[in-house]
Amino acid sequence: MSQRNERSWRSVPKSVIAALAIALILETGFQSHQPKTLARAQALHQPPAVSALRLVSLGENIAVAQLMSLYLQAFDNQPGISIPFRELDYGRVSDWLKTILALDPIGQYPLFLASQVYPQVPDPARTRSMFDFVYQEFLADPARRWRWLAHSALAARHRLKDNKLALHYANEIARLAPHAPGCHVKCRFSYSKISVRLRARRSCLER
Repeated sequence: MSQRNERSWRSVPKSVIAALAIALILETGFQSHQPKTLARAQALHQPPAVSALRLVSLGENIAVAQLMSLYLQAFDNQPGISIPFRELDYGRVSDWLKTILALDPIGQYPLFLASQVYPQVPDPARTRSMFDFVYQEFLADPARRWRWLAHSALAARHRLKDNKLALHYANEIARLAPHAPGCHVKCRFSYSKISVRLRARRSCLER
């Protein structure tokens, strides 16, 4: 049995072990400075520097990015307590999402979180900060990220009742990603009442 376990560990790439070690460091490092008292919400710390993460990842940046996504998404559920989104530091959340994208620029999950998960907070300022994050990241790679700005445009109109912001996002998609492969985006505007209609095939959104 011990030989079999030893062989199984030897078969695991060192890069995976390093990624798991990073996750452990993130968890224990952040918690070590907190006093052992009754369960209470802990603040989200600043993410590690991208350069440091790349150094210790041994080339497995994507694996580290995925681990960081899991850590961030689970942060609102801490031992003995559940933290409402409105109590999270959304500036720090944006920093984590930006770091994750820096490690894995092709990854879509941080933009999914920013456009559909974290905006579900009863605080317009926090919601707008997530939409602004999506917009800034869209500008860096419109062809791959336009669909998340489309989600933000729809939410800006229906959740925030901000037709001006929705119109701006829609125009930016039309301007910077007019030939999104396999997807159709249509924006319709009228003088009497701004209306924005963004339609995208489900298959494209799930890619």
